[in-house]
Amino acid sequence: LGALLIDIHSQHAHQSLLQKPVQRSLLDAYAGHKSLTRDVEQCASDWLRKRRELELLAGSTDEHTSRIQLLTYQVEELDVLSLQLDELAALEQANAEEILEGAHQALALCDDQETGARQALKLLVGDVHATAAVINARNLLESTAIQLGEACSEIQRHIDSVQVNPDRLSEVQKRLEGIYDIARKHKVMPERLTELHQALRDELQGLASGGERIEQLNLEMVDLMAQYAGNATRLSKKRRSAAKKLVKNASSVLASLAMDGCQFEIALLPLKNEDPHPHGSEDIEFLISTNPGAPARALGKIASGGELSRISLAIGVVTANTATVPSMVFDEVDVGIGGAVAEVVGKLLRTLSERTQVLCVTHLAQVASQGTHHLQVSKTSSNTYVETSLKKLGNDDKVQEIARMLGGVKITPQTLAHAREMLES
Repeated sequence: LGALLIDIHSQHAHQSLLQKPVQRSLLDAYAGHKSLTRDVEQCASDWLRKRRELELLAGSTDEHTSRIQLLTYQVEELDVLSLQLDELAALEQANAEEILEGAHQALALCDDQETGARQALKLLVGDVHATAAVINARNLLESTAIQLGEACSEIQRHIDSVQVNPDRLSEVQKRLEGIYDIARKHKVMPERLTELHQALRDELQGLASGGERIEQLNLEMVDLMAQYAGNATRLSKKRRSAAKKLVKNASSVLASLAMDGCQFEIALLPLKNEDPHPHGSEDIEFLISTNPGAPARALGKIASGGELSRISLAIGVVTANTATVPSMVFDEVDVGIGGAVAEVVGKLLRTLSERTQVLCVTHLAQVASQGTHHLQVSKTSSNTYVETSLKKLGNDDKVQEIARMLGGVKITPQTLAHAREMLES
């Protein structure tokens, strides 16, 4: 976040100008083609995203094919089974043999219970000293024997009414066995086979359409590549035009900063990778040569701290209309200069401050006198601590401080007059 709020230019902290992304952003902002850079970035991003999708589809071909083969076999097996909705319940109800078997078992149990109840009743009937409890038990046993007898009669009538078709019974049992076998194979309950059948069919259809998706992706990538090529070509032309203009204007400012012998260049180097790049088809780098005849090289490899500070200042002034950082700090950009050049630096900083906030640390009166506000930094120390203080200067204090910077320890009336003249001008 700090890099978006404050841009520091000093002999030891060139935080942004040495970075290629910042150099590219400066050039694009100066050229005023932000919408075109967004179009290039969007086309490249879309193309790269579709290529990743295509690689995923193509990279999983073997697994993809194996899965299709398995699903095809499973779906065909379930197609042959062709289990209909609610068919399983109907088949289980129609299994007459199991129904009859259960009825015969129930009839045998009822018959045994009726026999036991009647035998118990006979034993109690001969009791001549029967109590009320025994009499009550005899009544219950007699009622139970009667009801069991009626139950046996009802079950027998049901058995007699069932029409058993051996052929149909065999078909039902065979059908149920087939359903149960496939359900066990898929490890699901038989009643969920219909749901499973549809799920496997949907998955097979989705995988089968993968080839169509690959073809569609290839066509979309061709269209995106054509769009990218057109936009990237236009962006390159605009960048070359803006680079020439920026170099010319910055070189003019550098000449006024006693750097008229340096050669400033902006190189647009074509990228070797043929794939679309979000930042365009070239790499952008600021180059400088500080000695006549020497080849221009990257800023960080050639320029000294003071030179780089002045280069930053020159580019900052030229691109001030497009600056996006709200605060700029210049730490002793006037090192190694003086006189008229120092006055030029002060005027450039003041011009730059019309567009963005500028904080400047300086020891030159020519630079300090151009400031709108003045803060004096002083440091005191003792045996136990060191303290740094910051003091805002009023009009009289400004004159005194500028005079001190001009004349040293002894301040004369002439020095004060000179200081007052510099501030007034």
